[in-house]
Amino acid sequence: MRQAVKLGVVLPAVMLLASGCVATRGWVTEHVGKKEVEIDQRVAGVDKKLTEETQRVDQKVDGVDTKLTQTSEVARGARERADGAYTKADETNSRLTRLWSNRNVRKEAETYQILFGFDKWDLNDAGQTTLGIELPRIHLVGLGPIAEKGTPNKDKRRVTVKLMVAQED
Repeated sequence: MRQAVKLGVVLPAVMLLASGCVATRGWVTEHVGKKEVEIDQRVAGVDKKLTEETQRVDQKVDGVDTKLTQTSEVARGARERADGAYTKADETNSRLTRLWSNRNVRKEAETYQILFGFDKWDLNDAGQTTLGIELPRIHLVGLGPIAEKGTPNKDKRRVTVKLMVAQED
């Protein structure tokens, strides 16, 4: 009888435990299945958002790359124009420097000697015609005694008119 009581108590306990595990397995599978679907939906939503954000960032990068290329081309053109302007300015500077330094350098174009008679201040017709030069062309008029030895007295009374022109580069 003891065995029968043991068997009567142990057998229902084992059955209860065995059936509880099966029920627990089914509940876990059902519950985990629902949660798995829910997690898959969340992952799919995050993946979709990530894909959209990646596409948006790629579009912005492409736009920035295009703008960078355009800006580089504009900068290259501006650099070339600036180099050209610098070259022209440098050439102009050197030409102005050369012109400024030679502004008072003149070379003699013509020399006229007008002779006066001894103790006379008036000119003959040839002297008056010679002095018919436009006044702006006269750069220097020399007056005064001629101290050169060997010059006859009749040639010592004269006016020397020198026409000067700017020296060409």
